[in-house]
Amino acid sequence: MSSDIRNEAEINIINFSLEAAEVATNGKSLIIDADIIFPKFLYRNANHPVGTGLARTTIHASPEQCLAFIYDVFSVEAMAIHVKQNPNLDMYPNKEVVRINEHSSVTYSCKRLPFPMAPRDWLVKMLWRKMDEDTFVLVCNSVDDERVPPFVPTTIPEGVSRGHLNTVYRFTRCPYNTTQLTKITTMDLGTGSIPTSITGTNERMGGI
Repeated sequence: MSSDIRNEAEINIINFSLEAAEVATNGKSLIIDADIIFPKFLYRNANHPVGTGLARTTIHASPEQCLAFIYDVFSVEAMAIHVKQNPNLDMYPNKEVVRINEHSSVTYSCKRLPFPMAPRDWLVKMLWRKMDEDTFVLVCNSVDDERVPPFVPTTIPEGVSRGHLNTVYRFTRCPYNTTQLTKITTMDLGTGSIPTSITGTNERMGGI
């Protein structure tokens, strides 16, 4: 991994994403998973169908290892998690569409969600940056860009809904080769109310 981004446009994207994540998590929250190791909170505006999830934990690995694990969708561990949740890769693929440069790529993923929610897919641009010696940031934003090669699997289930999300991961180095991971995701939850039990299950399956 190179030490930093030199593309000013990409730096601006990261800075904007960090600012937007901070604004989105100001206000009241609802806990959706009380796991003592990895608690998760939902911030939601009752007048707008967009919710923001925040989760924070400490991982026994370096920031570089944590970043590589999430950024590399083809890693053995990442694919094992995807296949466990979505056994049929022909119907629920997890692919890198294009590698833009060392810091950026576009990925496609299709996932099953709990009943009665339809399967959902995402086309996402992933962009990471080393902020300083102890902090890395990864932002993942939905894209609909003509410059991205078209990628529509022919075997995905009918009724798949395209998801839209903006996610920020912050990896902060801690003592004893550990990392504090903070994940903030804002996604379109659709119109109407979604039961908290379903929202929480979706989070545990990797939705928020």
